[in-house]
Amino acid sequence: MSTLVAEPPTVASGPAQVIDARVRPTREIVEAVLDRLPVTDRVYHHLDYSKPLVVELVERIRRAQRPPARVLLVGPDSLLAETLVSLGYAVDVWHFRQGHLTDEMLARVRADVTPERLAEGDLPPAEEPYELVAVPLVIESVPGSPATFLRALQRLVAPGGTLLVATTNVARLDLRVMSVLGRSTRSAYPSFHVSLSFPPLPRLRYYHREELLDLARQAGWRIRESAYVTAHAACSTIDPHPPLEYTLGQVAQGVMRVWPGARQAVLLELSPRLDGGDDGVGDTGYPSVSAVLAVRRGGEALREALAQLVQQDYPGDRYEVLVLLDGRRGGDEQIIRAIADQTNVPVRTIVADPPEGPAARNAAMRAATGAICAHTDDGCRIPNGWVRSIGAAFDETTSMLTGPVIEIRGSHPDFMVLPGTRLGWPEHELYPVFNVAYRRGLALAAGGFDESAVDGRARLPFAWDAELASRLRQLGWNGRYVKDMFLYRRYPPPARLAWIKEEWQLAAELPGVVRRMPELRPQLVTAGPFLATRTLFFDLLAIGVGAAAARRRLRWLWLGAPWLIQYVKYLDAWPPRQWRISARILAALAGRHLVWLGGLLAGSVRARRLAL
Repeated sequence: MSTLVAEPPTVASGPAQVIDARVRPTREIVEAVLDRLPVTDRVYHHLDYSKPLVVELVERIRRAQRPPARVLLVGPDSLLAETLVSLGYAVDVWHFRQGHLTDEMLARVRADVTPERLAEGDLPPAEEPYELVAVPLVIESVPGSPATFLRALQRLVAPGGTLLVATTNVARLDLRVMSVLGRSTRSAYPSFHVSLSFPPLPRLRYYHREELLDLARQAGWRIRESAYVTAHAACSTIDPHPPLEYTLGQVAQGVMRVWPGARQAVLLELSPRLDGGDDGVGDTGYPSVSAVLAVRRGGEALREALAQLVQQDYPGDRYEVLVLLDGRRGGDEQIIRAIADQTNVPVRTIVADPPEGPAARNAAMRAATGAICAHTDDGCRIPNGWVRSIGAAFDETTSMLTGPVIEIRGSHPDFMVLPGTRLGWPEHELYPVFNVAYRRGLALAAGGFDESAVDGRARLPFAWDAELASRLRQLGWNGRYVKDMFLYRRYPPPARLAWIKEEWQLAAELPGVVRRMPELRPQLVTAGPFLATRTLFFDLLAIGVGAAAARRRLRWLWLGAPWLIQYVKYLDAWPPRQWRISARILAALAGRHLVWLGGLLAGSVRARRLAL
């Protein structure tokens, strides 16, 4: 058994991003280019019809890369390419035979491509990578899954470069209306149409935004931004439109201005994701695993948890255990030494004060040797197959795992804690530090756990351990919930009256957590702006009591019926001697709800996000 001392945290710094506020508005630039293009009236109006998407693409290209950056356009129209050339970008074009380009842009064509060729990942070679690649309205025309095409594009984008993908939105307004009216949406998938703007490729299928994001992650891309954008005007001014059709088109454009999810296109801004290196995770065989055990209770709890870790059903030469402790209690060190002497699994200790938190966990990951770091603490009981489940669940796109947490009998009842903060068997996105596993190289390359989250606090803020998983998702890596990766945990009841401060602080932190990590919204906000139906029902009770007192009408108290009904199973109506106990339970629940309401209101003000 060896002992390491945690190193002090390091702070990374970098240059601030400089934003030039004196640039000419993009729309004016695009309109000026369109007005001087040597094209026919019909071409002009077709280009004007698709101008909104061109403006959006040029705006994002200007933000992402400055001239004279090298830009590759896959199947553009002349307006997009001519605008970028006028701004000083070095533009190359991949051309579809169905497309129409000006003579100047035809001279910039580097390759002729087909959707079938793109689907196979057979991309034309490039002399050197591009700073930016734009693929407008092509993905929906690629046969089969576009994952191969997206993965092949990695070879064309320079490190730190950008990939822009625009595709038709499957939830756009006209498709929604057609579905509501019971009409077939086949007309929205034309096999052929005439266009003198973007190439009129056959549209095989449209993708939901979340589906497209998953495809991009699987292909190795980091999601920098995803947005719904307007792709074209209400109608082409050169084509005849009956008054009703014209009016409906204009109304639809107005609706889409205020309802982004109904706009015509989805635009993804991607970059090559953080490289995890060749760590062997996802290959056949047993990846090396380091299990990190934080000592929070010590004594018999430590003895039981450590014994369960060293007895895991996993090859000893591919596995080690690291124990985080503060070094103040000599009895804990004796327990660790005694167990280490009786096992072939390497057991090392890391002294950190405190032994739980982002700094201690980062120190353990830096000291570990395994490609995977599995985290837990001595408040848990670990089944024999826990590590084996972790080693088998990683694949080439996964950076972190979590699983169910089963309460040990005698835990503080879950109905007495803020909804969403107690984990159980249902799938969740919180990635608690006592039941989580990371690819070690990726976690460290992403900066590890955020040590600024503690910032001198005496307690760890809620979801401090979920932020690393959220950051890795933003860097293009997937997380998984694995049912076989379960363990048992005891939740001790809080000290007398200490729950008031704890629950208030926790409730005040939740709105900010949802704002910083939107992917936790389904986990925490399950009833619109309300945190959960339990708190919603109490809000109704509070409204009813207030209205009854103000208006002196007892019927308002019926608003509290849903709240009482949801807790009736915890109350005993018979025999009468149980009434006092039931009343105490009801009073305790009401008191907790009042604390939650106050904390949530305070947190909502700080986070500028309503959560009641």
